[in-house]
Amino acid sequence: MRNIADLCVIGDVQAWTQVTYSGSTAPTSTQVSAWITAITSYIEELTGRKFTETTVTGEKHSGSGTNIILTKRYPVSSVTSLVVDGVTLVENTDFWIREPRCGAIETLQEPEKAIDGIDGGRNNITITYKHYDTEIPASLAELCAVIVAMKAQTAALMATSSQGAVKSYSDGDVSISYADGDKLAGALIARYEELKNIVPRRLHIEIGGV
Repeated sequence: MRNIADLCVIGDVQAWTQVTYSGSTAPTSTQVSAWITAITSYIEELTGRKFTETTVTGEKHSGSGTNIILTKRYPVSSVTSLVVDGVTLVENTDFWIREPRCGAIETLQEPEKAIDGIDGGRNNITITYKHYDTEIPASLAELCAVIVAMKAQTAALMATSSQGAVKSYSDGDVSISYADGDKLAGALIARYEELKNIVPRRLHIEIGGV
């Protein structure tokens, strides 16, 4: 079953490896599910995006003299609370979500009373809001599946007594060990090289201890 917060499912990994994961043979379905969740978390941190609705509580901002505040996480689905200099502002009366995709909140007051410009201020703004992404980009979903497949291939190789000649590939913390002549490993490496250049930020994902 898919964890609603994950970028891919076991079936996506199995589509690459052509292996059906169960509870008895390494890597097990439990291990693969855990890797999917872990890699999803790393990708979300690196891209600054979240793929299920999550509440950010008490995020602090300092006044900058404008009437726009940009949340640290986005897209924004709703604002639960916005407090400036101890005063609670009311949505659609004092402020509105101007650009949900980039987390832009704008005051409806006059510019001289801008929500993040009251006396400048240091950490004088506190906001609680919900953010999420409604669509999982295909490139990120596939990237997650490819990296987990690389991890699964390595685990399967290590569990096999007759491994043959072992080769390896690494890119930062992303790595795979494979038997000489393993065509799947070659396909995974090639696709990873393509996908990592599509993702907005270069990925340095720590999967060694996952």
